[in-house]
Amino acid sequence: MKRFLFIILAIVTLVTAHATPQERDILYWHGDKYFIFPFIDIESRMDSNELENLNRRRTSNPPTANGRGYLLEFEIINDTLYLISVKDTQHADITESVFGNLTKMPMIDFSDTLYLGYGKAFIDNAWWTMVYESEITTSFQNGVIHSMKDNKNKSKYSQYDHNELLFSEFIYCNTRWDEMNKQILQTKPMVFLRYDIDTLGSIADIKILKSSGYSEFDEEAIRVIKSIPGFSVSFVKGEYIPHSYDYCFVFDLERAKRMGSFSKQKQYDNQLLRLLEESIIKTKIKYISFSEKTSRNNPLYLCIDGLPSPILEQNKPFYESIGIDNISLYNQKKSQLEVEEVMDIIETRYYLKGNIVEIYVHIITVTEKNDEMLLAYWFDDVDKYVYEYSCETNEWRLKEE
Repeated sequence: MKRFLFIILAIVTLVTAHATPQERDILYWHGDKYFIFPFIDIESRMDSNELENLNRRRTSNPPTANGRGYLLEFEIINDTLYLISVKDTQHADITESVFGNLTKMPMIDFSDTLYLGYGKAFIDNAWWTMVYESEITTSFQNGVIHSMKDNKNKSKYSQYDHNELLFSEFIYCNTRWDEMNKQILQTKPMVFLRYDIDTLGSIADIKILKSSGYSEFDEEAIRVIKSIPGFSVSFVKGEYIPHSYDYCFVFDLERAKRMGSFSKQKQYDNQLLRLLEESIIKTKIKYISFSEKTSRNNPLYLCIDGLPSPILEQNKPFYESIGIDNISLYNQKKSQLEVEEVMDIIETRYYLKGNIVEIYVHIITVTEKNDEMLLAYWFDDVDKYVYEYSCETNEWRLKEE
């Protein structure tokens, strides 16, 4: 029984269930926005009427990311800390309902340390709020800044300890399968490992908890884990959070073949995105040139309908490269919220025909009348881009424009 339990526990990999990170309060300082930790207790500083007002206006049944049912905003003015607003979990301002006409409350009795997070944020299972790329340690005496230290770029995010699929892909695509004993591979040997991460995101120490029974497999498992480009580093409250991971390395050749197919599919998806991006930008350039000549100044949007999904849903670099806002034209509810009086929209369609991709990009003018959308297609200005895949060079080439 003990051996069975050990195996079950050891099979747990890097990816664990994410608790909902708690929303941090906000602080403004010299025009910049920071996310502060820990929470500042304002309820003990309220009189009975203010506390009653807060309890009446705070969100009932609050979301898991905000158990208090409200959010506080502070500002540092001339080195002094002020409470400037109270908001519910929908970010509606309830300050006046709680405090009346008070616009700023000096935190004159606050003598403690705040940690101001800024920069990129990510989730760390070992911490209960978001972790930020940088953090300022700020000490207060009677509401006035006493000392501060800016810890820039101490935290670092890595996809490999947040994305199980990416982690597995790296493991199985970097194992030297051809050098492993084929007969032993059929038994799918397992190596149970534990490794610690240092403050640079590298492996500081790695050890075998349970051997596969074959030295060549143990050594290969250690080699592959050590070759991972890097892990996340979390710097919170002025110190690093230690990270130690247990991993069961299973030498599963069939799964490796499946992961290889996944990798090829991802490469294909990336190539398709590049072709779509290239085609849309060409049409956008033509549109801008036309608009400048005709003094056309309608806002321009990219219609996401017809683009590959879910690839594009989280592909910020794709949208940023094109450089225009996007809209879902055929999602009526969303479109009615976003539609302006007159706007032009780039719409894209693509078709796969063997080793040929045909991409059609055209403009639609959208107007709103009596809460209904009217679509005018520019039929004479459909741009067609034809790409052909070369098996010799493994590249797509523009064949027709």
